[in-house]
Amino acid sequence: MRVCPKCQFEEPTDSTECARCGVIFAKVRPSRPEPESRQPTNEPTHDEQQTDPWYRRAFVRVNLKTQEDVGPFEVVGRGAVLLLLLIWGVKFIATPISTAEINESFMHVVNLVFHEAGHVIFSLFGDFIGTLGGTLGQLLIPLLCCLTFVFKYGNAFGGAATLWWVGQSCLDVAPYAYDARAQDILLLGGVTGSEVPGYHDWNNILGELGWLQHDHTIGGAFYWLGTLTITVALLWAIAVLYCQLKQFRSVSKLRPF
Repeated sequence: MRVCPKCQFEEPTDSTECARCGVIFAKVRPSRPEPESRQPTNEPTHDEQQTDPWYRRAFVRVNLKTQEDVGPFEVVGRGAVLLLLLIWGVKFIATPISTAEINESFMHVVNLVFHEAGHVIFSLFGDFIGTLGGTLGQLLIPLLCCLTFVFKYGNAFGGAATLWWVGQSCLDVAPYAYDARAQDILLLGGVTGSEVPGYHDWNNILGELGWLQHDHTIGGAFYWLGTLTITVALLWAIAVLYCQLKQFRSVSKLRPF
């Protein structure tokens, strides 16, 4: 049967016009179907996201459930990076700060570039800040990289890897601060602070603050801060990689191994 769109009279299917009101079916537009009601969703709207407090938005950024899609090559590559960071991190943590052996590592060369750049940049704010700027430079650059990975690119694994760098840089500073009184560490240029007065950053910093007697305490604080940061970064990277591996398995429907 066919229902007339004007008077709702039922007609045979093959009828071309309504027997009651005479309307020709071909000239009448069918009424548009009502749009389906949207199903409620638990995802926050754009307006809700804008009104969320900053700490909630920050948590969403580092939440392990908000990972970008990854393929097998990314999972394997990140696993290799994680293994390298784990081995390297344990080695750096196990290095005594009194020997400054950490200054012989490749990462010390990387940190040294930003350390010297920090002296140049922060010297604009005076001699004391310029001296402290070496340490600030080598700590702020990896921290900025970490924040960029997390908040700009939403890359939690990149954030964890660069957070590891922040911790390693703290361990790199520790022997320098620890050596403020003794000034035995070989500095850039192949000399020690005791050989060239005013050449040792942390001797100048703590000397000006009147804290030279606390050099071992401050060096130890850098060491424990670096150890804690590296530990947190490694745990974060392991958790992120685990979640991404789970996500990859569910998408590709691979058997767990």
